[in-house]
Amino acid sequence: MISEGQFTPAVIAEIEATQHGRVHFLTPNTDSTRRRRIYCLVRCHGVPLAVYDVLLLPDVPLNEHTVFERVMREAAPSVAAHQQGDIDAAAGEAACCADVRMVRSCPPQVDVIVPTRDRPEHVRKCIQQILSSDYPRDHITLTIVDNVPSSDATRQVVAQFQDDRVRYVRSDEAGSASARNAGLAATAAEIILFTDDDVVVDASWIVSIVAAFAGSPLTGCVTGLILPLEIETPAQQWFEDYGGFGKGFQSKSWSLSMPPRDDPLFPFAAGSFGSGNSMAFRRSTLLAVGNFDPLLGNGTPTLGGVDIEMFIRVIAAGFTLTYEPRAVIWHQHRRDFDALARQVYSYGVGLTAVMLRTVLHRPRLLGRLAIAVPSGVRYALASGSAKNASKGAGYPSKLRSLEVRGMLMGPIRYALSYGLSTGHRFRRR
Repeated sequence: MISEGQFTPAVIAEIEATQHGRVHFLTPNTDSTRRRRIYCLVRCHGVPLAVYDVLLLPDVPLNEHTVFERVMREAAPSVAAHQQGDIDAAAGEAACCADVRMVRSCPPQVDVIVPTRDRPEHVRKCIQQILSSDYPRDHITLTIVDNVPSSDATRQVVAQFQDDRVRYVRSDEAGSASARNAGLAATAAEIILFTDDDVVVDASWIVSIVAAFAGSPLTGCVTGLILPLEIETPAQQWFEDYGGFGKGFQSKSWSLSMPPRDDPLFPFAAGSFGSGNSMAFRRSTLLAVGNFDPLLGNGTPTLGGVDIEMFIRVIAAGFTLTYEPRAVIWHQHRRDFDALARQVYSYGVGLTAVMLRTVLHRPRLLGRLAIAVPSGVRYALASGSAKNASKGAGYPSKLRSLEVRGMLMGPIRYALSYGLSTGHRFRRR
C-alpha cells in the first residue's frame, strides 16, 4: 500500500518473455525523477503470468533495455516454469495456445456490445481497438448502444467508420442493464461479449474468451483479466488496493455441482467471478436465464450490481462460469478521490441490492445466503480478511465507511428502483 504522501506514479507496460529486450509501454515512459516505478504484465506465449510492480534506481535510465532486464530478473522463475513442457513437438508451437489456434481455424460468430452515454471520443477509440482484434474479421460484429443520449455525437462517430461490422443502437430506457438488453435484442450471434468504452482491449481478448467457451459445453459465461491502464494518481492506486478488477492469473471455473470448498460466500461473492466490463455469454445461456435486470446498475437507484447479479443467476441456473486470464483488457480507473468515493459507495449499494433481488427471485437460495452472511460480514469488515489485507494504514477510512454505508442502503435502493419502475409502467398505461 502506498500512502498519498509517498505515492509514485507508474509506467504501465507489458513484456512477452519470448521477445527478448522488447517492452510495450501503455503509458508514456518519460525518464524523470517522478517516474521510477514500473507496473508490468509479463506474458509467455501470450499467456499472462504475473504483474511485477518494481522501482528503478535513480541512476538507471528508463528505457526498454533497463525495464526488460529489471522485470525479467524477477519474472525468470515463472517464465521458466511456464516454458517447461509447453512446446508441442508435433506442431512446433506452444501447447498452451492449442485451443486458441483451434478457434481461429473455425471461429463462431461473435458480437461485442458496448454500452455508452455521451462519450463519443471514448467510443471512437474503443471501436478502433476492437476492430483491430486478431479475431477473424468476417466473424465479428460490434454493437454500440447509445443510452439516453443528449446529442447525436455518438451516432455520427459510428457512421464515420463506414464499416458494416459496426452497428449503432439507441436505447431510451436509462441504465446500463437496459442498454445491454437493447444490444442483445439487436444481435443473433452465438457468443456475445460485453465491455465498456473506457478500456483498451487486448488484440487476443475476443479469441481467448471464445476459446474458454470451447473448453466445455456447460460453460455459460466467461470473464477476463482486467488491469489498470494508468496509475497516475493516489485514487487510482487506492482502487487497486481496494481490490481493483483483476482476479488473478489462474483460470477458474464455478458451478453449483462443484462448489469451491474454500469459499463460504459462494455463490454470493460474485465479485470474485469477474466484472461486467469483460464478460461474455453464450446466446443460449441468456435465452435460458433472461435479460439483465433493469432495476440494477448505473442509471438506477441501485447504482450497480447488474453484472454480479447475472453471474449469480447463470450459476444458479446450472451453468458453469469460467474466469480466463488470457482475455486481457486495460481499464481507465477514476483519477480523483470524489469519483472513486462514488464508485466504492455504488459497489456497496449494488452488492446488497443484488442479495435482496436474488432471494426474492430464488427463495431456495435463502438458506445458502443465511449461512454466508456471517462470513460475508467478516470478509467485508475484518482488517485481516483477503479483501482488506492489502489496504494498509494509508487507505482512506472514508472509503471503508462509504462502502459499508452503501451496503446498508442497498435493499432500500432496490425497493426504490422497483417502485419507480412499477410507477413508470403504470403511467405508461
